[in-house]
Amino acid sequence: MLADLILPDHSFLESWVHSTPESGAKVAVASVAGPVMQPLHDTRSTPDVILDIARRLKKPIVLSYHNFEKTASVEELSNIVSQAQKRGSVVKISTFIHSPSDVKTLEALLQKKWDIPLCVIGMGPLGSSTRITLACAGSCLTYGYIDAPVAPGQLSARTLVEQLRRMIPAFDDDFIQRGGVRTG
Repeated sequence: MLADLILPDHSFLESWVHSTPESGAKVAVASVAGPVMQPLHDTRSTPDVILDIARRLKKPIVLSYHNFEKTASVEELSNIVSQAQKRGSVVKISTFIHSPSDVKTLEALLQKKWDIPLCVIGMGPLGSSTRITLACAGSCLTYGYIDAPVAPGQLSARTLVEQLRRMIPAFDDDFIQRGGVRTG
C-alpha cells in the first residue's frame, strides 16, 4: 500500500463550487453553484473529510467567518455562530468596523451564551482597538502580525502582548510563567 489514507473527493460536478470573477464592476461579484449530480461513488467533499479527520484525531477545529465590507446584525452573526458551533470547536467572527455601533454589535455577540469558545475581532481603522478590548471581554483569541499586517487594522503581535499584559493581570502572569520577562 502506498498511502496511509485514501481520501476520495467529489468531482466538480458533485460539489458545491464558488468563484469571484473579475467582473469590472464597482461592487464585488460572487457566484455559488450547487452540485449538478449526485455522487457516483463513495466520496465526500474535502471540507467534510477534513472536519471528520480533525474530530477523530481530537484536534481543535476553528471555523472562521470574515466580512471585509461590513458588520452584519447581531441576529445574522448569531445564526452564523449557531451553525458553525455544530461542527467546530471554536468559532471566529471577524468583520469590518465602520462605526461605534458595529463595535457594539460584536460586543453583544460575544456576550451571548454559546456552547463553544468564540473569537470576535473587528477589522479596519476603527476595528484595531477591538483586538484588545474584545479579548479583555472574553474573546478566546486575538490575532497580530509578526512582519506585516494581513488584515485591515491588525496590530503587531508585540503591541498585542504589551497591551494585554497591562490590561489583564492573568495574561501577564501566564506570560511570565512561559518564560517572558516582567516589565516595570
